[in-house]
Amino acid sequence: MTALEQENRLACDCDGAWRALADFGNFLAWATGGVGSVRLEGEGVGMIRHLDIPGLGLVSERLDLLYDDRRILGYSMVSDAMAGMARYSATVQVVSDGEGRCCLRWRGDFEPIPGIDSEEVGNSLAGSYTLMSQGLEAFVNAQA
Repeated sequence: MTALEQENRLACDCDGAWRALADFGNFLAWATGGVGSVRLEGEGVGMIRHLDIPGLGLVSERLDLLYDDRRILGYSMVSDAMAGMARYSATVQVVSDGEGRCCLRWRGDFEPIPGIDSEEVGNSLAGSYTLMSQGLEAFVNAQA
């Protein structure tokens, strides 16, 4: 497995960012602006979200951990493959960075599909973390 760690600083309320992020089934509202469809299976830790996102296809992810007190969420891919990855799991933590600001601390662990360069997958994943962070920031600020 290859690890990728990344921090993204956001100009939005920390509590608002955590509420949006912790709503695992509502991912598309902030990550894609509502583009795509989602089907949920179960509730709470252990639930699975089946996402169908244009350009990415069908992806299924399981909520593995949710710590409200530390604002940490963990999830893993349960579909066969996604974006060049045979296996993928991640954690993200929302940390206060002053009034009206927060930081998302991402950690992704992945195994590339055989024949695909891990650096290429890591760069793509880093771009995804940046886009998701920007989407979360915009969503939280629109809700304020």
